[in-house]
Amino acid sequence: MQCMHHPDREASVTCQKMNIGYCQECLDNCMACTDPCGHCQYRKTNACIIWELCRKSDRRYELERLAKGLGLSE
Repeated sequence: MQCMHHPDREASVTCQKMNIGYCQECLDNCMACTDPCGHCQYRKTNACIIWELCRKSDRRYELERLAKGLGLSE
């Protein structure tokens, strides 16, 4: 499977919900969650490898705040 954002690269992981692949660069930059504000049964149970790999990313926490309707600076 190829990376969604970089079709010339092989995917390192696959989103279980969307069945979309992402390369290591996308993971490193926390750009791999296709639907960060929508419901995901894998993310809610800590089974999403992509979300867990982004655990320490500021971007992940911004996306979580947006999902809760809090905005970026709140």
